[in-house]
Amino acid sequence: MVNRNTWTNATQAQEWLTKTASVMLYILMRAREQAAEPPTDFTWLKVFDNIEDLREFTEELGTALQNASAGVRPWSDVDAVVMEWHRSAVAVADEQLQARFEQARGDISK
Repeated sequence: MVNRNTWTNATQAQEWLTKTASVMLYILMRAREQAAEPPTDFTWLKVFDNIEDLREFTEELGTALQNASAGVRPWSDVDAVVMEWHRSAVAVADEQLQARFEQARGDISK
């Protein structure tokens, strides 16, 4: 008999691995400079023009997935990685926020 914890872990792993496969395919196509649309839950990935940013995202996501599926870290860590990158995408897409970041960088370098 499968206990509740094992079932929940397997369900979460299956859900995230399906999402991650779609994200990886999108990033692979972008790296090959082919036209691609990100998965519905990840449309915000479009704001990252630099393929290195997308590779960094996949590395962080992959590590979080590996740790969660091994039971080393909770599944909430995977959610946290995605949430942090989503917030970064929102910041990158917001021109006013970008202007404030640039101003702050200038103030710091003085």
